[in-house]
Amino acid sequence: MPTTTAGSTGSEAGTATDGATVAPTTGTSSGPETTDGTTGPDATCVDTPPPGFAGRSDPTCAAAPQVGTFQPILEWNRGAWATAPTSDQVLMSPIVASLDGDDVPDVAFVTYVFGDHYGPGVLRAMSGDGQKEVLNVEGQDVCGHSGLAAGDIDGDGQVELVVVTTGGAVKVFEHDGTPKWTSPTYMLHCSTSPGIADFDGDGSPEVFAGAVILDADGNERGVGPHGNGFRISLAADIDEDGQQELVVGNAAYDGLGGVEWFNMESDGIPGVADFTGDSKPEIVVSAAGTVRLQDNAGVVLWTSMVPGGGGGAPTIADYDGDGEPETGVAGSEYYVVFDTDGSLMWQAPISETESATGSIVYDFEGDGVANVIHADENRVWVFSGVDGAVKLEFAGHGSATQLESPAVANVDGDGQVEIVFGNNQFYDPAAPKGISVIGDEALSWRPGRKIWNQFAYSITNVADDGTIPAMPVHNWTAHNNYRSGDDSPPDGTAAPERRARGVDLPIPVPGHRAAAVGQRRQRRRLAADRRRHDRRVRGHGRAGDAARLAGVLRGGPARRVRDRDRLRRRRCGLRQPGRPRRRRRGGVQARQQRRPAVDAVLQPARLTGSGRCEVDGRTLCAAVDLLCTRGSPVIGARTRSAHGVRPHGGATVMQFTGNSSRSR
Repeated sequence: MPTTTAGSTGSEAGTATDGATVAPTTGTSSGPETTDGTTGPDATCVDTPPPGFAGRSDPTCAAAPQVGTFQPILEWNRGAWATAPTSDQVLMSPIVASLDGDDVPDVAFVTYVFGDHYGPGVLRAMSGDGQKEVLNVEGQDVCGHSGLAAGDIDGDGQVELVVVTTGGAVKVFEHDGTPKWTSPTYMLHCSTSPGIADFDGDGSPEVFAGAVILDADGNERGVGPHGNGFRISLAADIDEDGQQELVVGNAAYDGLGGVEWFNMESDGIPGVADFTGDSKPEIVVSAAGTVRLQDNAGVVLWTSMVPGGGGGAPTIADYDGDGEPETGVAGSEYYVVFDTDGSLMWQAPISETESATGSIVYDFEGDGVANVIHADENRVWVFSGVDGAVKLEFAGHGSATQLESPAVANVDGDGQVEIVFGNNQFYDPAAPKGISVIGDEALSWRPGRKIWNQFAYSITNVADDGTIPAMPVHNWTAHNNYRSGDDSPPDGTAAPERRARGVDLPIPVPGHRAAAVGQRRQRRRLAADRRRHDRRVRGHGRAGDAARLAGVLRGGPARRVRDRDRLRRRRCGLRQPGRPRRRRRGGVQARQQRRPAVDAVLQPARLTGSGRCEVDGRTLCAAVDLLCTRGSPVIGARTRSAHGVRPHGGATVMQFTGNSSRSR
């Protein structure tokens, strides 16, 4: 049986440097270093909302709009427990949910004994204000750095907690730590991050981990045969048929594990948002030092290299306030943000050995610009989404870094969000351990939800009380972000970003809000004009600006991407009937002599039971890497023939002509 303890306890104070101030445990504070401006209520307007909050608009009020300051402070750190005291290291992503039913949310996490993060861990929970131990569950074979998910899977009004065991199974606990069920072993990696979603919309949520889908009682519904999202899959209704799919880096599965598509790309960590402005989702995949964008059928639209290599989970938000989504990933040497079309926006140095950690975004001040929160091996960073300028460099942190990420939520019920992250001493014995929370001393950060229930978090995937929607509102139409907790409207201003490093910035002036709104509308109009232009250009068979590659296409240099419909037509059948094959001038006769007489450009391909692709009844050689799905005609990519690799800009697209092949 698990051991659970509860009680009021004190908190350990960590060390804050370079712009973060430690919250005093007693007495009064002399305050952090002075930053630009204050956000106290304006006495001339009685309806002025408190700092960080949206409120009614009074057109007769001439006061400046409220924009939060950025005065981060370490609110609490906890690294010692009476239960299993040697288990005090955290190498996973903490979550936030209410476990005991009071008004203060709880922070749940898994600890392990130093040096044994693959061994058994302790499932713990602290009240969000750091004053109470809510849960300590030991002896249950929880993997020491397992991911964690929370949600009401049985309809009892209380959330359950989902973890991965040391043996690679999925295990579920009640909100009070009582074991509920354990699945058969699936050899899941210890750091797999589970999730909860209602795939069939019947009101009974399912549990997923990697490519495994289980019902609410732990029975297997299906296991996807291809990728697993590099241990971090997500659920979304990407084809908008009313049922969610399990999305991994190179495939999409239905709620029973059946393959909806498989594009034979490398697996990676996915994220979902609308990048083309058509209210349809696209899939961002971070994989093997690249970031690529796929449509909801798996067709690759662009691929870009991560400077310095590596790359963790993608985080999607409007980083620069232009009304379009951008993608951020943490690489080995830099935190990198890519624009909507895949071009590099900015990069900022970080310290990452594993190069697979995640990040989150939040508009703390309410100025319409997302801030990046990332924890590397020895710092917690907050970067300005506009240009990567450092807003916070917090040295009170240490980690071996695997797949973990901070979380952002209103963890203590004070009306403003806080940053929650784990610590371990893998590299530095003097580093903090356990769990830490950073907030704003001026209490001016934007309000936020009291829940962050899983690594693959989006705002609409869970209700405030922890219930799982049968059919959630599409997050890409409601918020168009991923792994962002920011559900507040951008009702601040486009004022310059405030930084906690002593940079003096001007205070917004009256009328700035109207100017900012006008600028946003103008940006949206320009973006709409650009999309219309691209559609017209692509309609004539040429590549538009939004369809150009920035970086590489499947590992090669930047190339043009043709109309998506043409690409699908080429990928899913023979070329259009009646269209003659174009012949180049000069050397035609010599080239035709090298070609077979039969020119069937694309043959229907099928995936055999042994995993090989067959074309026209013939099995291709085992080394062929073919875009082959069950019953779907396809076009091959990166194909190795009997004559060796046929490179073409880093990717080889093959046309099958009998037993021969040639590159396009």
